This record gives sequence, structure tokens and C-alpha cells, in this order.
Amino acid sequence: MSRSDRIALVFCPYFSIRSPHLGLARIYTALVNSGYEPDVFDLDTWLKDTDRLWYDQYVRANNIGREFDRVTFILGLEVLLHALYHRDAPQVPWAEILRTSPVLPVDGFEHFVSLAADRIGAAKYDFALFSTYSSNLLFSTVLARELKRRSPIRIIFGGPGAGMPETTDFLLRTGFVDSVVVGEGEATIGDLLENWPTTGPPAEVPGVAILEGGDVRYLPRPLLDLDSLPATTFPEAPQGYAPVETTRGCTMRCAFCSESQYWRTHRQRSVAVVVDEVNRLTRKHGPMHIEFVDSLVNPSQGRLHALTHGLINARMPVDWTCDMRPAPWLTSDLAAQAFRAGCRSVNIGAETLIPRALEAMRKGTKVEWILDTTRHLSAAGIQPTVHRMCCAPGETDDEVLEMYALLRQFKKSISDARQWSRITWGSPDILRVEPYSPMFRDPARWGIDLIPFHLPLPAEAAHLRGSLDAICLHWTDGVPREEKLRRHALIRRLDRVTGLVPG
Repeated sequence: MSRSDRIALVFCPYFSIRSPHLGLARIYTALVNSGYEPDVFDLDTWLKDTDRLWYDQYVRANNIGREFDRVTFILGLEVLLHALYHRDAPQVPWAEILRTSPVLPVDGFEHFVSLAADRIGAAKYDFALFSTYSSNLLFSTVLARELKRRSPIRIIFGGPGAGMPETTDFLLRTGFVDSVVVGEGEATIGDLLENWPTTGPPAEVPGVAILEGGDVRYLPRPLLDLDSLPATTFPEAPQGYAPVETTRGCTMRCAFCSESQYWRTHRQRSVAVVVDEVNRLTRKHGPMHIEFVDSLVNPSQGRLHALTHGLINARMPVDWTCDMRPAPWLTSDLAAQAFRAGCRSVNIGAETLIPRALEAMRKGTKVEWILDTTRHLSAAGIQPTVHRMCCAPGETDDEVLEMYALLRQFKKSISDARQWSRITWGSPDILRVEPYSPMFRDPARWGIDLIPFHLPLPAEAAHLRGSLDAICLHWTDGVPREEKLRRHALIRRLDRVTGLVPG
């Protein structure tokens, strides 16, 4: 690989975060610091600007909440197979296959993929690097196929979407992805490009998975010291908003979540390094809204105290938002300190106010902690959004009704109308089992069955049979899908009746 080789850095529609995208910026920073000059294609923003009506339609159709009874390695798998093979295999009953998919195909999908390929211009580049999540692998893989059709460009996938072993295996066997960077790409991408031979991707670079002799070959790479990471350089100047990470991983081990598996352990950047990065952003780009993108910014009382104290002492023109865990030590005084430090909104991963469900999901919290944390934050002037789930294994309608009786009492206990108006109760999602979550690894413990299902493949894709079967899994706790949808509708109705959300 020569420093003169041309690199396209690609982020496909994801639907859940604002620009600039931190993962994209971290890889961009690593490439620039290694002497490369990549061109960045933020296709999420491009698609919004190109056709907002179609974008919104695609968001509604390609929504991970619709696959709550699947273990979702790749969102929209049937649509992906259709896009890749329907022209070469018209004899396959594609219409029947697509009807079984919770994610509906949207007219125009391949048209917009083609437009995206036109925008990139495959012939201009030697490499295309894709930053992926499970929700943009559909667009990313079809776009990779389209770029490969147009030129001998080499395709590298990375990010959480590509990093699970089963997903890595599937992507490499499609033939459209030459290698997958697993884990922390900042340390890997420079080595991978530097050692890429003329014959294909290198086999001995740690952190890289390739297909060799019909088998996936992967050498793990040690985790990074987060304080050693260089300051993030964004491809375009942030317009009043920038994401910053203070940690990677999570201290919690919630039964449904794969976060702790992906990062393997919880690591923190020193407060001094975090404050310095925020300070650098405000000096360079002016007053700024920061989103701390960690799983939780308050793994401990001492950490939250140190971070807020450091931000207060820095006296920067900044406000920020973050995710927090409910905790008995998150007092009114600490909430007020967070407000003085610039905290203006907080996402609280409550999931439920049913004690038995909290215990079953291994949330490590209590109902009173959730309510007290919400109360203290809103009283301090901070906007808390309480995120919820429903249909935990064993959950009953009676428990749901008891939860709403408790919420009515909580609402009455807050006499300040302005304080109550600051609290947002997020629309509940139906519980999902994520790949490699504790529920996935030990389903019997939660009364769950993982049930393989078989998607037909054309002869042209027979080589994908084994890897496809590995990611085609339904899960069930014995409660029918229709019953979960009914309970979800009940909770939405109770939200309106109790005044938690506008009616």
C-alpha cells in the first residue's frame, strides 16, 4: 500500500445519530495521522438531503424494533439477499421470501444505492472503508457489491456491525468484502493498509479477519489505552455539535445487551484528557453542544464527581448530554453539580419499573433509584429521558398496571409543573435478544429458546448456506408475537391515559 493510494471512507444510512459520526471521525483521524488523505462520504446525511421523504419512509421500514423476535445480526436480511441475487436468480420465490421479513423492502432502494455509488465513483479509489452497524449493513453490503461491479476496488468493513464472528463470516463469504477489521479500528487500519500486498489482504495483521483457503482467519489485537488515542479530527467542522467519548464498554451486565461483549471490558479516559478534548473543540469551533457517547457517563460516584468538577473548573462555553445509570448516590447535590458543569439532558436506561423484571434483566438497579435519579435531575434543571422496554420474560398485565399506579403516585409527588415537564418518558421498545448478550449465551436461564429458520438461496449463493444459517435465528420465551404487540399497545395507551406522553 502506498500513501498515494486513494481511500474512500464510507458511512451508510444509520438513522440513529446526528452528524458528525464519531466512529467515522476516529478512523479518519487514524488515517490522517498515518499520512493518508481519505475522502469521506457521509451517506446518511447525503440521503436525508437528497430525498427526505424517501429517507423517512426507509427509516420506518428499516427499523430494528420490528425484528424484536429475531436475534438481529443484520437488519433486513431478506431484503439484502433479494438485492444481491434477484437479477441472477429470478426463479427464486423472492416475493414470498420478502413477505416473511419484518423489514419491508422499499421501492427505490437499489436506485439510491446506485446513486450513492455514482457519488463515490469507484474508479477513483483503491480502497473503500465502511463503518458499520447492524442497522446499516443492508445498505453497506449492497453498495459494496455495486462498487465491486464497477471497478477492482478493495472493500474493508469495520465497526460493531461487522465485528461479530457470524457476521464477519457471512460478509467475507459474499465475495464483496475483502477484509473485516474487528474491534478497535484506530490501531488496526494503518497496519492493514501498510501491509496490503498486491495479491490480496494480509493474513498476519492483528485485528483483521480475512477468508483464506475457505476458512476465516483472524488474529486478535490487544485493547487500546484510551489516553493514548490522539484528539479526534472531524472531516468537516462540527456545526455547534460534537460527539466525545469518556469511556468504552460498560460496567453493567444487562441480560439483553451485547455492549460488554463487544468491548470486552470497561475502560476510562482520564478526566484531564476528556476536558482537554472538549476545551480544544470549543477553542477551535466556538460554543459547542457535546454528546458524551458512552454507554454510561457515571460508572461510579467518584467518576461523575471528577468529570463534572473538571468541566466546571475549565469554564468552557459548552453544554452536554449523556447516558446515565440510576444510582442511589446520584443525589440532588450531584445533579446540581452536573447542571453547573453544563449537563442539560440525560438518557436514563431504566427499561422498566417492575421489580421482578429489573431483576430478571440483571439491571442492577431498583425502582426507587430510577425515580429518585429522575427527580433529582429534573429538579436541577436537567431534562431526563427515561428509556423503557416491555415484554420481559414472565412479565404480566397485572405488573404493568401496578407500574402505572406507581407512576401516577410519582407524578403527584412532583408538585412543580416545570420540573414534571422536563421529564420525557421514552416510547417503550419490545425487549430484544442481542447477539452475544447473556440471554443469547445462556438462553435456558431466562426460559428462552433460540430457533433456527431457513432462508432459501439460489445456486449462485450456495456458498453462503452455512454462514447464513448461523445468523438466521428466532428467539421465543413462549409468549406469542401477537401477545407482545398487544401489551406494547396497552403500555402506549396507559402512557396517554396517565399523562406520561401527550395524548
